[in-house]
Amino acid sequence: MSERKRTKIDTLSQKQLAALPFFIAAQSIEAACKSAKVSRTVFYSWLQQDVFRAELEKLRAQAITDALAYLKNGIAGAVEKLLTLLESKEESIRLRSAQAVIDYYLKVVNAEEIERRLTMLETAINSKGIKPWTQ
Repeated sequence: MSERKRTKIDTLSQKQLAALPFFIAAQSIEAACKSAKVSRTVFYSWLQQDVFRAELEKLRAQAITDALAYLKNGIAGAVEKLLTLLESKEESIRLRSAQAVIDYYLKVVNAEEIERRLTMLETAINSKGIKPWTQ
């Protein structure tokens, strides 16, 4: 029988593995501890363990990635609805939707300008052979 390779997550206890989802979904540490049936002291001692902390950070990052993907999936429908509201019979609705369209457009233009400037700065820094400040 071949012995399977032991991974870092294998070093977590069953209680730690069972508690991790509570610390991703809860509104607060206190609520997560209560739901996971662990004390705050135990949770903070777990955070001192590199493997637990790394797994918690990985799961939190995945939750954020999943939430952003969910938002991205709904954006086309939201924009379509906003543009449809521009044709509303109610003038106040047309005005608010027009303002929203303009506001969002300006935010996108601003973000694109910032991205363009950052790219220019990075190009200038790289051409001078200066090491970037990132790790």
